[in-house]
Formats: sequence, structure tokens, C-alpha cells
Amino acid sequence: MKKNNKLLSGILVALLFIIGGLSAYAYNKEQNYKNNKPVTSNNNSQETANTKFINNSLNKFNEVDTLDKKISELKTLLDKKDEITSKNKDDEIKLFNDVLKQMRTSLSSLIEKEIQNNTLSQVDKQDSEKVNSAKNSLNTLQATIEKEKNVIYENEGDGATTLTTIANVLVANNEVLAAANAQQAAPSTQTQDQTNGQATQGQTTPPVVTPTQPARQNSGATVPNNQKNQ
Repeated sequence: MKKNNKLLSGILVALLFIIGGLSAYAYNKEQNYKNNKPVTSNNNSQETANTKFINNSLNKFNEVDTLDKKISELKTLLDKKDEITSKNKDDEIKLFNDVLKQMRTSLSSLIEKEIQNNTLSQVDKQDSEKVNSAKNSLNTLQATIEKEKNVIYENEGDGATTLTTIANVLVANNEVLAAANAQQAAPSTQTQDQTNGQATQGQTTPPVVTPTQPARQNSGATVPNNQKNQ
């Protein structure tokens, strides 16, 4: 009986040592993990923030519907370029460049469409109001591109080409407007000339006056009776 009690006590003591050892091992392992944890959480958090920023920029760019607002969203993205590229994260840099290219391509298409809409057809060229409206729109577009060409275009030559195109369309529209105004003025000038000619002719041609014929003696006059008897 005493041997069994001693054996049981020995087993219990052994179990306590084992449990204690396991607990100590687990505790030490957890501490070592915390102390030696790779410093990647901050980088991953920054990467997520940059990716989120880039995607949000693209979403905002697509939501706005005017050229000026789209340019503003593009400038916001470009302001973060140095911060994003300095991290040397290939996936972030690739995403940034892809979104940047997509925005610039969209802006170029929008500008080309605006130019086409204000390049007047032969029918529209007869309407001076449409010509003036197109002129104002192109002047505004020209001023915007001159100011923001380094933002809109990656290559300076692309901006110069677009400005040349706008200038050529403006010249053509101005020539059409001048021709239309001259054409409208022509009929009134011709009418005035005709009126002046008629007035001159009326002054130089004397009226034809028919002379008055002398009164003829009435052959049916009554003869006195005494003359008839003679």
C-alpha cells in the first residue's frame, strides 16, 4: 500500500513538472514571438492606405463630369507620386502608373470630343449663334490646356499638338463667321442700291404730259327757224 502511494506521488510530481515545463515553454515561445515579430505590419498598413488612396482617386475621377473637376482629381493623385514611389513597392508603383495612364487617356478623349463638338458642319456654319458658341467653348478649352498641359499630358508634344488643333479650328470658325456676316449684309446693300436707283430714275425722267385738244364745234347745234326758212 505504501509503495502504491509513493508511486502515485511520484507520478503526480512528474506530471506537475511536465505541465510546468509545457507552460513555461509556451510562455517563452509567445514572448519570443512578440519580441522577434517581423516589422511588416506598418509596411502592409501603408501599402493598404496607398492602394486605397489610388483606387479612391480613380473612383472620384470617374464620378465627376466636367473637365476642370477631372483635372483636379488627377492633380490630387500626382501630389502623392513621390510618397508612393519612394516606398519602392512594385505593386503600388504599378497601380499608380496604371491609374495615372487611365486618367490621362480619359482626359485626352474628353478634350478631343470637345474639339469635335465645336468643329462646325456646313449647316451649323450658317448660324452665327452656333459659331459664336463654338468660339467661346474653344477659347475656354484652349486656356485650360495652356494652364494644365503638364498635368494632362505626359509628353509636352501632345499638349502642343492639341493646342495647334484648337487654334486651327478657331481660325476656320472665325472665317466662317466673317463670311456669314458678309452674306447677311449683301441682300440689304443690294436692296438699298435698287431703291437709290429707282429714286434717281424718277428724278431724271420728266413725266409725260399729254397736250389738251381744242374743243370741237358741236355739229348737232340747233338752227333758228328764220334761218331755216331763208
